[in-house]
Amino acid sequence: MNRLIRLFALLTFVAVAPALSAQDAPKPAAPSTAGDAFVGKWEGTLQGPQGDQRLVAQFKKDSTFAWLGMVTSDQGEMVLRSITIEGDKLTATATLDMGGQGLELWYTFTRKDDTLTGTIEASFNGQSMAFPMTLKKTP
Repeated sequence: MNRLIRLFALLTFVAVAPALSAQDAPKPAAPSTAGDAFVGKWEGTLQGPQGDQRLVAQFKKDSTFAWLGMVTSDQGEMVLRSITIEGDKLTATATLDMGGQGLELWYTFTRKDDTLTGTIEASFNGQSMAFPMTLKKTP
């Protein structure tokens, strides 16, 4: 009978111990929701040297929660890199191919409700240029 009680106690411990230890285990970190208001498609205009141009920006997170971005204009598509979000400000870079020579572009977006305002900046032949843009979030 004593052996039976010890066996029952051992089986109970083996069955309950994993559940108790799981309660004490640290919970995995939840994915950050910082910047989620930027997720989606934004359409608007860029004020360029040849007048206003249609501009579309898209932002999303991949399966590792890294930011991905794409900007599309009448001149084509550009993948955004080094996307950083701090509060309502998103910054990114892209490289424009100019006949085999890359032109680095710096994007700055500031979000207020459903509107992004900002600039695209570049430096070419020692001259800095900045072009303002305004975009609205599309449903």
